[in-house]
Amino acid sequence: MVTDTSATREILFVVGVALVGVLLALVTVVTPWYAGPIATTAPGVVELHAPEPARVAADHGAPDAG
Repeated sequence: MVTDTSATREILFVVGVALVGVLLALVTVVTPWYAGPIATTAPGVVELHAPEPARVAADHGAPDAG
């Protein structure tokens, strides 16, 4: 009889810890981590530019220092 009680207690403990973990995960998902910035201007398109191709020196294919 003692074995049944301790096994039940252990299973309840494991289920309780699992439920606490799920609850913490749900709270983390729905809670904002920080206050977002307040937009003072309307969002706009950001222009992206490709980087300049690296210049290669004539000797040994090493990149040019300047």
